[in-house]
Parts: sequence; C-alpha cells; structure tokens
Amino acid sequence: MYSQLNAFFERPEPYSAYTTPSLWTDPHRAGEMLKHHLSDQSDAASRRPATIAGIVDWLDRQIGLAGKTITDLGCGPGLYDNIIAQRGGRVTGLDFSENSLNYARAQARKSGLDIDYRQVDYLKDDLPDDQDVVMLIYCDLCPLSPDQRQLLIEKVRKSLKPGGVFVFDVLSAARFARLSPTEGFARRHMDGFWAKGDYFGFEARFLYPDLMLALERYLIVTPDAEYQIYNWLQHFDEASIARELTSAGFGPLSVRDVFTGADLDPKADAFMVMAQG
Repeated sequence: MYSQLNAFFERPEPYSAYTTPSLWTDPHRAGEMLKHHLSDQSDAASRRPATIAGIVDWLDRQIGLAGKTITDLGCGPGLYDNIIAQRGGRVTGLDFSENSLNYARAQARKSGLDIDYRQVDYLKDDLPDDQDVVMLIYCDLCPLSPDQRQLLIEKVRKSLKPGGVFVFDVLSAARFARLSPTEGFARRHMDGFWAKGDYFGFEARFLYPDLMLALERYLIVTPDAEYQIYNWLQHFDEASIARELTSAGFGPLSVRDVFTGADLDPKADAFMVMAQG
C-alpha cells in the first residue's frame, strides 16, 4: 500500500493518461455528473441556469443565432441548446454520454424543440458540415492534450462555413497563477460521487508551471476494485490560444468576458474566444 500511495503522489508526466470518457460512460459516475449538471446550487459540472441564459443572450446579440446552423460539442444534457433553439438556432448537439443525451432529448420533446442530438466522440467521429457556429462551452478544450486540441481545432475549422465562428471558453493564466499543489483523502470522497457503497478517495493536484498545466488526480479504492482519474487542466493566455488557432487556419479572434461578452477582466478565471474560420 505504501508503494502504491507513494507512486500516486508523485507528479506524472504531462498527459500521460487520458481518463475523461470514464466520467461519462460509467453508469454511476454518469448519473452523478448529470445530477451536478442540473444543480442550480453549484457550478461544479455546468453553470447555473441564469448564468447559461446570460451567456446565450450575449452570444445572440454578438452573432445572431436565429436561422444559424450551430453545433454544440460536448452538449451534455442540452442546457445551452434548449435556449439557442428557442431563439431560432438550428442546433446539433454532440456528446458521448448516453445518459446526458437521453435527458436532453426528453427535454427537447417536452419543449417542442427540434434539436438533433447525436451520441458521438467528437475527437473520433465526423462533425456536421456547413456550420455557421461551432460551440465548445465550459472549458472542454482544457482537459485535452496538445495533439487532441490540434486535431479538434482542425476538425472544427473544416466543419465551418467560410466566415463561420468557433466559440469556446478556456481557463486563464490568471487562474493558474492562483493555484497551489494540494493533497487530500476522504472516505466516500465527494459524498459518494465516485462509486456506489463504501470507498476511499485520495486526491492530489500537481502543477506544471512551464506549461500552465494543472492535474487533478484521483485514486478511488472500493471493496472490489480501484481506479484512477486524471483531470488535466490546460490554462491559456490570449497569445497561447491564438497560436493554436492560427496554426489550424483560423483568422481573426476576439477574447471576451465569459458571462457578459464585455472586455475581459485580466483577473478572470476563464475567458471566451470567438475565432473566425
């Protein structure tokens, strides 16, 4: 046990493991993720409903959603898509979580909205063609490795019409500067999020200052099994995200406040990017 825990608390090589899909495909964790998505008390998995409505509102003022073809990558339970569709956007939502998509489809039917939800992995599967807007919201670019990011950014550019817009938010360099390494342990860590029944959870945060990269690493030990989760969080400044976009063929970009679309507060934890294809 000492050797195992000693290895767990050693900082691994950047992007040495990719475990994000297991958060969404394991039945228990998928259910917990959906519960957190729908909570109006926490921003742990998605932003609160009023915040989401405000983001869609300023995006609508900025680019005009009515009549536009819009792909929402990692759409989850469709919290943005319902509002966009109500404003006249023609939305396709992509996600690999069957649980979240089932909820999204049910909500669309209940509201009488025509939203095309597809269970796909946007890193592996084709994206819809001829799109006016592609969205990737709640910093979903940040857990991806540089190779994964480049692959996805190139796929997005190809899916856009000429002059189409890629809209996404990322964690900021200012947020990274406020982070520090941490270690922790708890029985039924995060109140049963990780597994049914009894278990022990260990966590550690590692920082890679030269890369503006953080890792939140978890070790979960149940009576019958154990597993680890690696949550990589790449942080950006305007120059670093611009390099990744321009290398994939994107043109002008603007950086805005996530919540209002106003000029960016340099101390903000995240920022919105609007890049023209």
